[in-house]
Amino acid sequence: MFHGKYDVSEIKKHVSEYTDKEWMLETDRQQIAIHHRKTQFYKISYFEFEEYPDFLNYEPKLYKTANKVLADLVMPIVKDMEKVYNGKFGRIMLTKLFANQKITPHLDVMYDYFNIARRFHVPIITNELVDFYVDGEKKNLKEGECWEINNNKTHAVFNKGTEDRIHLLIDILPNKVLGE
Repeated sequence: MFHGKYDVSEIKKHVSEYTDKEWMLETDRQQIAIHHRKTQFYKISYFEFEEYPDFLNYEPKLYKTANKVLADLVMPIVKDMEKVYNGKFGRIMLTKLFANQKITPHLDVMYDYFNIARRFHVPIITNELVDFYVDGEKKNLKEGECWEINNNKTHAVFNKGTEDRIHLLIDILPNKVLGE
């Protein structure tokens, strides 16, 4: 579902300067999930299941290695999403899908978190040859557009372009689940 459009030009400029050093700070996502092997990700905020198994008393915070400049650039979008969807941010991350690669069809159903969180994708760097599929429906998400993706449905991405695709992912946890 389309949410709206944001100016991501400053985020794009900042992220375009990232090297493998930034992208390789964390590698667990691509090691754990076979469908993410051709991706890299950068954690800005990360919901820790062990700290909040029942979601109560959750306090959002930036991840320990999060770049402060990047966090400041994405927070206006995050705060808008929190307001519109009456919640708090959970995971916030950048995901990079390499050129001429794919994320194979899969569901994100491993934890209760994925049944509760509303996931939004905001393309930061993309191209016309990136096809995003959710439940068989194909979309080409444009830079700055914000789309809610139901990751409890089968989804996949095919980047047939010659440049890497980078999305900002924002999860919003509804206040009613957090006991607010």
